[in-house]
Amino acid sequence: MKALKKFLIVPVVLVCLVAAPILTGCFGSAHKHDWGAWGTVSAVTCTAKGVEKRTCAKDSSHTETQDVGEPLGHEMDWFVTTPGTCAAGGVETYACKRPSCSHSDGTRAISGAHDWTVWGDSTATCTTAGKETRTCDICDETETRDVPAGHAWSAWGNNTATCLAAGTESRTCTLCTEPDTRSTPARGHAWSTWAVTSQPTATEPGERERACTRSGCTVTETEPIPPTGGGSIGDDVEKDIETWWNARGAALVWSDSADFFGTRIYGAAYSGTTSSNVLDFCTLLLNEGELIYNDDGDVGVIDRYYDLGDYLLWLVFEPYNKSTLDDASFFVPNTSAGWNLYIEIVYFDIDGGMHEDVFVMMMASHMLLEDYLGASRDWQDSGYDWYEAEYSDVSLQAVYSFISSFTHSSMGFVQKYPYSDTDGTWEAYGHGVVIYLEFTDPNTTFTDPSGTLYIWIGLDDRSDGINNMHPQLSASVSIIEFFLFGMGGHIEWYDYDYFAYYADYSGLTEIDFLNFVDMLKMEWNELLFDDTWDYGYIEWRGSLTSSGVTWEMEIAFNSAGIFQLDLRVDLGPIDPDVEQAADAIYSFLVDGKGAVLWQVDWYLWGPNGECDYSAEYLNASEQDFNDLVTYLKSLGFEGYTSGAHHPEWFGSGNGLRITVAFYDDYYHVDYIAVIICTE
Repeated sequence: MKALKKFLIVPVVLVCLVAAPILTGCFGSAHKHDWGAWGTVSAVTCTAKGVEKRTCAKDSSHTETQDVGEPLGHEMDWFVTTPGTCAAGGVETYACKRPSCSHSDGTRAISGAHDWTVWGDSTATCTTAGKETRTCDICDETETRDVPAGHAWSAWGNNTATCLAAGTESRTCTLCTEPDTRSTPARGHAWSTWAVTSQPTATEPGERERACTRSGCTVTETEPIPPTGGGSIGDDVEKDIETWWNARGAALVWSDSADFFGTRIYGAAYSGTTSSNVLDFCTLLLNEGELIYNDDGDVGVIDRYYDLGDYLLWLVFEPYNKSTLDDASFFVPNTSAGWNLYIEIVYFDIDGGMHEDVFVMMMASHMLLEDYLGASRDWQDSGYDWYEAEYSDVSLQAVYSFISSFTHSSMGFVQKYPYSDTDGTWEAYGHGVVIYLEFTDPNTTFTDPSGTLYIWIGLDDRSDGINNMHPQLSASVSIIEFFLFGMGGHIEWYDYDYFAYYADYSGLTEIDFLNFVDMLKMEWNELLFDDTWDYGYIEWRGSLTSSGVTWEMEIAFNSAGIFQLDLRVDLGPIDPDVEQAADAIYSFLVDGKGAVLWQVDWYLWGPNGECDYSAEYLNASEQDFNDLVTYLKSLGFEGYTSGAHHPEWFGSGNGLRITVAFYDDYYHVDYIAVIICTE
């Protein structure tokens, strides 16, 4: 028996040795699956995760599964499930947009509406009433309305009135050529500018003349020019001025000249002058050019700037005979004494010189900082339309004095950004330039002169823009900005054309807005709209008619703290093509889509009478926007769509330009905006 057991043990061991490699494929502690790639069993749906499975390559009965992703959730939208007709409504279902999902959540009725064409085919004539029709593009149903008789008049012309006699003017119907006339008043003379026919002398007056420029009128008008008090200024300016004063007993105490930034400056001091002679000299200068600055003092000081063409002349007369003249110490030595008149001449006819406005304010800034406030100029640089410099030995007290001097009524600068203690910056504009400064002070003491001041002066492009507006508009803008800057407002953005000005201001509160409105109501007598935060902002509109010009103002204050200003002028009737297109869009959106007209503006925006219309429609969808674009294309407008920030379409045709835009959830409101302009 023991021998038999030994015999059996050997084959069993051999069998185990042979079978071991086979059995270790999936079993035993050293055995591993050879998994294949994961494959999709079911995709992620709106309500369930997805499932993936993989299989062992050695035994296909061995598999594994795992969840993937998260449920997507339903993507709901309204879908037309029963199309409507013009006469009957349809049904929309609120359902999931995903193709594999059949979930829905209610329905709603949609009203039927005709898709009308514009009114046309009028049978009316100039003297007989008629009718016009329009047709539904869907069902071909037609609609008719009465059209009154009326001529299509041309513009009035052929005015026969003269300067002194009344006349008539005529117009003609463009349809039937019937004429029409009306009386016109006398036109009055159209005077030319004055021309000097004889120069005044020291004792004799001169004369100047102007003539009517209207065709056929030969009327002229003359008036005397007061005597100059003697002398004149010719080509040798400095010598002529010295001769003029010597003839009146004054003596030249000191004179000098220097080139400064490509601009030659001449300075001279005189003794023995009297206020009477100074005023006579000012009369002479006024006949030669233009007084551009006057800061005469209350105690007999005469301080004036004159623009005399190729040069500026500045004079300061001090009857109390100061030992030094601080106002002109740039050229006057500290040892000078015994004189009471200082004259400075600045020539701008040198190549590479500085612009006059920049130069004058550069000189004023420099003298104020160095001569009065004790600052030291470390470096400076300039170009034709700009100047910059850096000063040391400056205190915060000196900075406040500098700002106070420029914002004083005698200088007339308006602060664009009041001085900021946080970053030490200040900016203001006036006299055609912008002044910007940055103050750095390592010491916190108010009077310690340890700070550094950087100053930049440049031409004011904004001021040039205002000067290119309608004169009454630019005057109104200047007054309005004076108040807004005075309340601490800052311009964030502005734009303008000849008849309109738009701007956004920050740094103002709702109380500032309401106070500004109260101030405006004193002048703008018609209150059109006054709201209280219905759409995220409050708004006020007013209008004023003055000298035949109607001004419209719209101001708003929104929840983001931005103060918006819109000022424009309405000078005449609306272009009929613009009005017809506006009516067609109104009918399409209001009558056809159920939109609500929110606000509308008509105004002229250019010196040639270009017309502009803008409107905003509430309760309008993006689909309404797309339908409106399709409708405009059917009327002959061609254009393109842009969607960088919101859907927008730009089209042109029939002598017009049209812009249509859709705004989604703007101030929690969806709306369509429309702008129509004459090309």
